Amino acid sequence: MFCSSIKVKLPPILKPPEPLCSLLKSETAQSKDFVKHIILFNNMFAMTSFKPNIVLNNGWTATFKVQGQVYHHAGPLHPANAEDSKYLQIYFLGEDEQVQRRLNLLDSPVDRNIVIKLQRMLHQHNIYVRSFKMAAEIMDDNTQVDSSVWQSTIKGIQRQIQCTVC
Repeated sequence: MFCSSIKVKLPPILKPPEPLCSLLKSETAQSKDFVKHIILFNNMFAMTSFKPNIVLNNGWTATFKVQGQVYHHAGPLHPANAEDSKYLQIYFLGEDEQVQRRLNLLDSPVDRNIVIKLQRMLHQHNIYVRSFKMAAEIMDDNTQVDSSVWQSTIKGIQRQIQCTVC
């Protein structure tokens, strides 16, 4: 690959962890179902919602245009009611509650076993899930934590994430 006459060497793409690697191969009935519904699975495990400033021309737009900055809203770590959990908040429920909440969000039926496998994989391998769960546990252990402790916890998580991403 060349960019402005300078050779750029990208690091190799890492093999995804199991069960994702097997599911992406489309070799079994379960993996074929996963690939068929991959957008649903992607949406069900989203941690934030997408909030752009959409540009409309005369009240409509033929293409999707975004002006300015794109925002990802995570909301509070814990909703007022567990039944209202969405996005990142679902990760803080018990395992069975997480699966059921994710399945309830969909109009189309998907294989419950795939949801369980992917959920366990994310809890084990995803740095963001592990970091936010750690923050929630700290908050739960310290019911009378002031905002400075919360802010330092979030800054520590952000540093951990930045170091992992780089």
